[in-house]
Amino acid sequence: MDIVRQLRHYRRHLVYPFAFLSLSLALFLSAQTPQPPAYSLDLIGLLTALCGQILRFWTWGTNPAKSGLRTRGPYPFMRHPLYVGNFLIGSGLLLILDAPLARFIFLPFLALLYLSSALNEEKRLKTKIGAAYVAYQAEVPRFLPWRGRVLTGSEPIPFDWKHAWAKERDSICGWVAGAMSLEVYEALMAEGVKGIRGVTLFYLALSSLLGLWSLSRYLRKRKGKDKIG
Repeated sequence: MDIVRQLRHYRRHLVYPFAFLSLSLALFLSAQTPQPPAYSLDLIGLLTALCGQILRFWTWGTNPAKSGLRTRGPYPFMRHPLYVGNFLIGSGLLLILDAPLARFIFLPFLALLYLSSALNEEKRLKTKIGAAYVAYQAEVPRFLPWRGRVLTGSEPIPFDWKHAWAKERDSICGWVAGAMSLEVYEALMAEGVKGIRGVTLFYLALSSLLGLWSLSRYLRKRKGKDKIG
């Protein structure tokens, strides 16, 4: 069995059991030694996740058409901006959680997951595109644009806001709901149920609505795919 291919195929589903494991361990340990909320770390985590989301939004908005070799937007700087965006969003949420054990477990898993997915995708694109992709690989780094080489010559096109929003609205709702849920958890751990303030209840209600909305959209998509199949 090709493990790399299986990791890439199930990458969206594997995140959830590992996230559950990390969160469960973090909740258990933090319950033994409760810590006050680290608001500065929450802000850093939020900004990290926001940078990842902006990167993903930029990627889709500058590449609305399905083409063989993408060279617009962030693609002249890195070969896998969507994976980098996902990693930043996940890292930001782990910073908001402020549980070192969860970061120790989950961050290496995320890194392995997206590295294996990137390797498998590059293998597929080499077969599909050929020499043009090999040349692209030689010029552009996989994840971090540390070499400073930037491809030029791609004809600029207007940013497609509608396409970017259609691609990313579920992702935005998902991680924002997750961030709010983590804030509610921290407030509960620090103040208890009796100490919950209005802003915490607002976070709880909004995160629940966003989560339900995302779930309903996912179920509608699955229903539509089942009808097509």
